[in-house]
Amino acid sequence: MCNGWTWYLFVDLQLFLLMPWWAVVYRRRKSFGVIAAIGLCVLSVVAQIAIASKYEISQATLSMKSTGEANRLYYSKPYCRLVPYFLGVLMFTAYETKRDFMSNIVIRYAVYVGGAVISYLAVHSFYFLDKYPERWGVAFGVFQLVASRPGFALGVAGVLYPVLCGHGKVLLAILGHPMFNVLGKLTYGAYMMHVPVLTVLFLSSLQGEFYTGFDVGMKTAAVFCVSYLVSLGLTLVLESPVVKLLKYFTENRRYEPKEK
Repeated sequence: MCNGWTWYLFVDLQLFLLMPWWAVVYRRRKSFGVIAAIGLCVLSVVAQIAIASKYEISQATLSMKSTGEANRLYYSKPYCRLVPYFLGVLMFTAYETKRDFMSNIVIRYAVYVGGAVISYLAVHSFYFLDKYPERWGVAFGVFQLVASRPGFALGVAGVLYPVLCGHGKVLLAILGHPMFNVLGKLTYGAYMMHVPVLTVLFLSSLQGEFYTGFDVGMKTAAVFCVSYLVSLGLTLVLESPVVKLLKYFTENRRYEPKEK
């Protein structure tokens, strides 16, 4: 399938279509909106556990060559991707209360450290499961699969929420730098182009490679930079001119008679 990695765009659109309905509930009564978001997360977790347990799907299964069935049943389903999305929504509801939950320095640093640790475990627990699958049972594989993405999202939220509340001046200065406005506009193009960049990188290799942590880090940085450079070129050559043409033809032009 061409551009197979774009499957997530369809998932993201379907999750986005839920937002107007949730916003209606939240506007009518905020507590009902929060309950609805939590309820959707709970239903998503229950569905994931049921599917992964029945078909014995884990991260190790998804990393094997025969991933078609696991992808069809679990990986690309919107309801299996819903929890991180609505954790962001719940983070918004907490921020909108205008209450500074992070004013206590002990609580603030506990949230910082806890968020960083949870994110690290959510990502790196996969490597232990993938490297030694025989040491872990099906139950642990299902738990790791279901908890990894919500755990990573929750960890990132723990690091960023104190910043949103106005704390963490260094991190706030970094994340508030204007360069992120530019990177944000190029992110979609970089996402679309990163797989072709990876393909060219790996297929151009003349011999097998033994990967270490340093090699993976350097290649990741290289793919990141090249993907954004390609996205910048496409933006300048295609996107910006097309946007200007659309504005030219669609903006409301009023006829103003010249003065005599």
